[in-house]
Amino acid sequence: MRKLNQKLPLSFPKLNIDPRNLLLEFVPKIYLEREIKKLEDELKVVNVLVSPYSIAIKQQYLKYCKEQLCAVLDEDKQEYEKRYKEKFEDTENRAIKGDDEAIFRLVRWNKDWLFKDWVKNKIVISEALSNREFLKGISQAMKETKRKSTQVQLVAFLRKLKATGYPFDDKQKIKELRIFLHKFFISSDIDDNHIVFGPLLSNENFSKLLIRNELRGDIRFRK
Repeated sequence: MRKLNQKLPLSFPKLNIDPRNLLLEFVPKIYLEREIKKLEDELKVVNVLVSPYSIAIKQQYLKYCKEQLCAVLDEDKQEYEKRYKEKFEDTENRAIKGDDEAIFRLVRWNKDWLFKDWVKNKIVISEALSNREFLKGISQAMKETKRKSTQVQLVAFLRKLKATGYPFDDKQKIKELRIFLHKFFISSDIDDNHIVFGPLLSNENFSKLLIRNELRGDIRFRK
């Protein structure tokens, strides 16, 4: 994962964007998991100098983050079940038992499944045995990984920003916004293969996204 050059500090005062809200907007699961881990680590090393009040606040916030994470995961499961007409747990159980189609479906839903030990092991074994059918299925599932939600979140965020008065008719301001968002996600240690990076890779990509979603007129960037 590339790191943002420390000589280029992440700052965009005119945008007045809270980085935590950006993470929560686009990748709530990642954000909440990080917050939970940070709080749990902090609570493990509390000492006598820490006030009971501070500890109670951290514990309360930890509880809140865990509840929010459960809500995010539940919403994801509901969306999954609506799309595939099958309970998420049923698909997972079939996949663990070796059902290839179930594994493909999980990967198609979320690439994170590729990092499960039992999925990685099956890929390694399939490569060793030249199981081209399974490897082809995994490759196709990766290409078809669901993309809609992040695109919708990105557009929703941009609509909110436009509602605050951000000048989407100004080429320079649009360029600055794209660069800011791109640097932000890189600095947040989010995999740069994540779909959120697609529209942020160039002024042209970003402009097309804005035009397609009627956030600006058809004013092209010069190459």
